[in-house]
Amino acid sequence: MTSSATVLIVDDEAGLRSSLADALTHQGYRVTTADSGETALERIAAQEFDLALIDLRMPGIGGMKVLAALREQSPNTIAIVLTAYGSIETAVEALRQGAHDYLFKPCKLDKIQETVRAGLLKRQQEMEKQNRIKFASDVSHELRNPLTAIGLHLQLLQSSLPGQQNDNLDVLRQETAYMGNLIEGILTVSRLNADTGEAELVPEDLNAVVEQVIAAQRARAEVAGLE
Repeated sequence: MTSSATVLIVDDEAGLRSSLADALTHQGYRVTTADSGETALERIAAQEFDLALIDLRMPGIGGMKVLAALREQSPNTIAIVLTAYGSIETAVEALRQGAHDYLFKPCKLDKIQETVRAGLLKRQQEMEKQNRIKFASDVSHELRNPLTAIGLHLQLLQSSLPGQQNDNLDVLRQETAYMGNLIEGILTVSRLNADTGEAELVPEDLNAVVEQVIAAQRARAEVAGLE
């Protein structure tokens, strides 16, 4: 993913902007440039970039405003700030605005390239983490729906059956609730592992999982003497 990543270069210095664009394009990145903060805002509104190199000091809209807009409109974009007018205060503010790194001009090209690689790797890891968490959430939703439906049907049956059969249905309802809690516990662990990156989630056939749950409930119903 990183070798074909999209990169936005925002700098009012034509020479530096062109040199960076050529160097990063040569490495396989898809590069877009902006010669001002105003143009950068237009680029950000039109497209989501994987990474942005932003000069702080520009006429008109400066780099800090571009960085703030980037955080609001495209929070997954990695931002690297470049400036010839560095200070501790501006570095702290840039990091507070979500910058991945802060480099002072003049900066060696290999240092910029290495920072770009590191920033894109961080983005890739963050996106993978988000995908794992989303997968766990989707699985939780898909598994809880049929269990909820089973529980509701059991409630309807329980209201129409007397005596021992009613008691047996109550047991089945408890078992359904237990299975729901068990699934939720497993998925909670999966989310935690996804968050820390310590485990790899393997996609499963959700239909097969649901069929197993229904089969287990059907077997309990038959043991309880219910059709």
